[in-house]
Amino acid sequence: MTKEDIGIILKSARNSVGLTPSEVVSSLKTFNIDISEKTLYGYENGHSSPQISTLFHLCDIYGIEDISGTFGFKSKNATQTVEESNFTETEKSLICAYRTASEDDRAVVDTVLKKYMDVRQKYISELAM
Repeated sequence: MTKEDIGIILKSARNSVGLTPSEVVSSLKTFNIDISEKTLYGYENGHSSPQISTLFHLCDIYGIEDISGTFGFKSKNATQTVEESNFTETEKSLICAYRTASEDDRAVVDTVLKKYMDVRQKYISELAM
C-alpha cells in the first residue's frame, strides 16, 4: 500500500466521522501525539506517512476497528486484498470509504444497493418474457 493509498483512507475516515483537521490534532494530543494540521494534511495527501503509533491512534479516533483489513492487508477470512484485486481506482476508493464508514452509514449504502439489485433483477426478468 502506498502513502497515497493510506492518505485516501485516512481522509475518507476523517470525513466519515465528521471531524475537522483541528479536532483530530486536538484528539491526538490526548495521546501525547503533537502534530500540526499541516502534518495531518501531509498524511492525507500522501506526502508523508504517520508513525505506526500515530496511525493506530488515528484509527481509534476514526473508529476503524479492522486496521489490517482497512489498509489492504488480508484479514483472517479474506482471500484477496483490495490492492490485489482488479478494481479500478474509483472502486478502490469507494471500498475504502465503505470500510471506514460508520455502521449506520454502511447500512444506508447496503439498503440502496439491495434496492438497486432488486430493481435490476426485475428489469432483467421482464426483458426475458
